[in-house]
Amino acid sequence: MLLPYKRGQTSIILRVKLRNSSVTTGAGLTGLLFSSTGLIISTIASNEATATTYTAAGSTTETITTLGTYAAPTATKCRFKEVDATNHPGLYEIHLADARFAVANARHLLVSISGATNLAQCDVLVPLTDYDPYDAVRAGLTALPNAAADAAGGLPISDAGGLDMDAILVDTNSLNDTKIPDTISLANINAEGDTALTDYDAVVPADLPTNFADLSITATSGRVDVGSWLGTAVTALPALSTGTAQAGAAGTITLAAGEVAVDDYYNGTRVVLTGGTGAGQSRIITDYFNGSKIANVSPNWATNPDGTTTYEIQAATADVTTIERVDATDQIRDAILDDATRFSGASIAAIVADTNELQTDWADGGRLDLIVDAVLVDTAEIGAAGAGLTAVPWNENWDAEVESEVNDAIDTAISELGVGAPTATPTIRTAIMLMYMALRNKLVVQTSGTDALEVYNDAGTKIAQKLLTDDGSDYTEAEMTSG
Repeated sequence: MLLPYKRGQTSIILRVKLRNSSVTTGAGLTGLLFSSTGLIISTIASNEATATTYTAAGSTTETITTLGTYAAPTATKCRFKEVDATNHPGLYEIHLADARFAVANARHLLVSISGATNLAQCDVLVPLTDYDPYDAVRAGLTALPNAAADAAGGLPISDAGGLDMDAILVDTNSLNDTKIPDTISLANINAEGDTALTDYDAVVPADLPTNFADLSITATSGRVDVGSWLGTAVTALPALSTGTAQAGAAGTITLAAGEVAVDDYYNGTRVVLTGGTGAGQSRIITDYFNGSKIANVSPNWATNPDGTTTYEIQAATADVTTIERVDATDQIRDAILDDATRFSGASIAAIVADTNELQTDWADGGRLDLIVDAVLVDTAEIGAAGAGLTAVPWNENWDAEVESEVNDAIDTAISELGVGAPTATPTIRTAIMLMYMALRNKLVVQTSGTDALEVYNDAGTKIAQKLLTDDGSDYTEAEMTSG
């Protein structure tokens, strides 16, 4: 087997060792020419049924002008020449047409040299790969950056380069130290909102209802009765359903067994946890399954509900006269400040929801400096030019995919072997097929003339044979040769 080449690579020079079959020392055979009588050079790709063969008899072999320099052969021909009979006896150079290494989807190209006087058949397997083993930057894998690590267009590392992670860290630390508090919470928003209320008293209309000062928000009701505030009594948004959860997970809640028996019935409604584990949270139901009573919610819970949790399901959009309470100050602020203020169209409630979700969903509480520190650790493991990727641990999620690929390979039918002597270093596929043919197909013990055990293919053609000898004391089966 020779070194692998990328499928489709051009100007490939093959050098092979040809041995003298007339001696038992394994010495190389010297003196062969491209025109040597009987010389045959045959090639066949792993997915081809017919070989491409070059012969001295057919004048489809020609010489090489300059050893070590590839020269495209004349159409339908290949080039062949001895390299150095003195220092490397038996070493020959072969130039094949580029097309022989570009057979679509081929995994390897088998090159066989045989036929000349005293030439022991030589079989050379040239692996053909999807990657380029001679590309020192990214092995020909176009999904990877085609640049050295830390260079422009390359993988980022913690150093000066195309992406300077150290500079990013400095910038984000500065952002954290001067612009972002360690914790973004409702208290922070309330404090800023109180200042905004002081600064923007002028935006409060002079003709607010006279009973505004009597507006009451209680911890038990959790609602602002805007109807009373405006002078018209309104009722709170009615609950669609209440109950005790059976179970819960990060993004689900299993509702009570007696809930509505219709799939998707609660899609788009809001579930509020009113007691037990996780109380005080509310989420939008994105999907409801009648059979299991499981409701998928978005975003995920900060604290997962369980069998102690009580809940209330409400319509997702409330009457404008009833506002859910997040905080007393927050409710008043939302009632006073509108999209015309400096808050750029985002209500305080929306900011609270977004920042709370940010702290829940992002690692390290949403702090950019801590997240970048974690990125630095991960990218450092990659190393220069991807050196750290040499020991990527096995991922159990790959098991099923690998098993599927292996099953596909095992279940794929393979072709019978052609006429020829089996190589001493076959592929697993070739070795299995040879054993299968010997077990399944016709075998002939030839006793007329030269005694031999002959192996045939399914069509009845002899593909290989083993010479048999018996001197009265030892029974010998010779190495298998071509049929």
